[in-house]
Amino acid sequence: MVDPSIQERGVPERVAVVGLGAMGHAMALNLHDRGYSVIGCDPSPLARSNVEHCIDVCPDISELGTVNAAVLSLPGADEVDSTTRWLADESDCPLVIDTSTSHPTTSRELAQLMRKLSRVFIDAPISGGKSLAREGLVSSFVGGYPEDVVVAAPVLDALTGGKWRHMGGPGSGNVTKLINNVMVATHLLVVAEAFSIGLEYGLGTHDLTEAIGTASGRSAAVEVNLPRWIINGSYDSAFAYSLMTRDASLATDLAADLGLSVPVLTEVAKRWKGLETTLAPNDDFNLAVPAFLSETGCGQPIRYSIDGERGTT
Repeated sequence: MVDPSIQERGVPERVAVVGLGAMGHAMALNLHDRGYSVIGCDPSPLARSNVEHCIDVCPDISELGTVNAAVLSLPGADEVDSTTRWLADESDCPLVIDTSTSHPTTSRELAQLMRKLSRVFIDAPISGGKSLAREGLVSSFVGGYPEDVVVAAPVLDALTGGKWRHMGGPGSGNVTKLINNVMVATHLLVVAEAFSIGLEYGLGTHDLTEAIGTASGRSAAVEVNLPRWIINGSYDSAFAYSLMTRDASLATDLAADLGLSVPVLTEVAKRWKGLETTLAPNDDFNLAVPAFLSETGCGQPIRYSIDGERGTT
């Protein structure tokens, strides 16, 4: 559906999506479907080829031309910092929305930099897989000055279907995302260890997932991750093991900076990092579940049979 505000203006706004990995690719196509004039940017020829049939693409931000907004989907804080500083120094782009998982200090500094130029920087990390990003239905945790968030709202609405929440000043979105991700990391570790009890006893993966999914022990790990990416063996969430390990570590580092003692989360971060000898950096993060399951000594796999028969593992 085309954004009504764009139709009223008559001329599509031109939005750059910088970083055309799985999530950036999906967001670029979603913005295109909603009536924005989109240009994608990524140094990878493969990443550009995935979207060039629908939108304009370029290999370098110096080739973006005039854009009304830039949506960043980048690996980390260093890339966010260098990209935003280039946009601040070398372009007239008035609005930068960073959907990456970055560092709150970086976001605060960039928001202050852009404010001095009478421009806007928003940290708006997203939660949800590539399919939700393609549909414009991801969730977003937003950090920024209130008046800046108002400026970013139309693009945030297009990216999330309105499922975004202003958490506070610059950096607040990043902090919320780190809290979210370290909780996901914790839930997946707990699921693996708890399910090992049932599987070793002889209970079926399907029955466990269905039963716990309707009871007080449920979580997104049980309701979403298990059926969507783990027990069917797809492991295609588009979020890498190395990124989850990084985020769990960043969350505990932030806790230490705040003078907090978080022994459970510290152990979770340690356990995720301990899988480095088992999983490759780009492996899907959900592969941690069978890896953690194996560490328990459980001899049963945490997936359905090929035909999905109930009561089997």
